[in-house]
Amino acid sequence: MVTFELDRPEPLRHIGDEVLRDLVWAHVRREEQVEHIRVRAGPDHVSVALLVLAADHASAEKVARDISSRIHALPIFTN
Repeated sequence: MVTFELDRPEPLRHIGDEVLRDLVWAHVRREEQVEHIRVRAGPDHVSVALLVLAADHASAEKVARDISSRIHALPIFTN
C-alpha cells in the first residue's frame, strides 16, 4: 500500500469521499495495476491510499507519484 496527499481546493471542499475516489480512479491507467483506492478528505487536504500490484515498493511508489502528478495537473488543482 502506498499513499499520497492532495491539497483540497475550495471548489472540492463540499465533495464527498466517494466522488473524490472516483476522481482518482479516473486518472489510473490499466497498466499501473491499482486494485483498490481509499480516500479520506479533511477540510484542507485529501489523503489517498492505493493498493498496487507491483514487483516492489519502489515501483508502487512510482505509480502513486505518477497518479498524483496527473491529478495535480488538473485545472481545479492548479488555479
